[in-house]
Amino acid sequence: MKAVTHVFGDSHVALFSGVDQRAEGFPNERDTLPAFRTYQMGPVLAYNFSKWLPQLQKWIDFYNITSLIFYVGEIDTRVHIVKHAQIKGVSIGEITRRVVERYVDVIIRINKLVKDVIVFGPHPQYKQKSGEVNDEHFGTYDQIYEAGKLFNVYLRDINVRAVSLFDTMMEHKLNEDRAYYMDDFHLKPTMCLPMALKMLERGETK
Repeated sequence: MKAVTHVFGDSHVALFSGVDQRAEGFPNERDTLPAFRTYQMGPVLAYNFSKWLPQLQKWIDFYNITSLIFYVGEIDTRVHIVKHAQIKGVSIGEITRRVVERYVDVIIRINKLVKDVIVFGPHPQYKQKSGEVNDEHFGTYDQIYEAGKLFNVYLRDINVRAVSLFDTMMEHKLNEDRAYYMDDFHLKPTMCLPMALKMLERGETK
């Protein structure tokens, strides 16, 4: 019998709940899939994920975790990366690289405790026909797209399996189809989880 996969991260962990609702409780009381248990840690960032390391180690022991997915980074790419690139006067790529390096350092440490670790990279934001973004974003859609794209590219350079729906959704223009989103940035599980599961089963990484 395959071990339950525990999914830790921000509100996007609800993708693995199997229902088109935001997570509620810790663990998520709305989980419906026997194979997954989701844990919304709050609006966590990849940039400062290291502060969660002691607590993550406690949760791993408490829940006897042997299979783990981290789903973090969407908030970084939607808001903070573009913002800090502008503040510091450097490229989006440079800030994204720094964020991913800090995030990966935590993943590598956790991977010493749990051998079955997957990093689920950020997905693309929903693109409105006008191309505009709401006030929960920072920067233009193209800038946020660049941050998300590069975040996933840099994740592939680590020695831990990284999976993302980013390229698949962009290739098929699913980022322009509201049917795949609950709002401007949360994916709809009933539409997107089947794609994610196929990628996980096939060992795909993008």
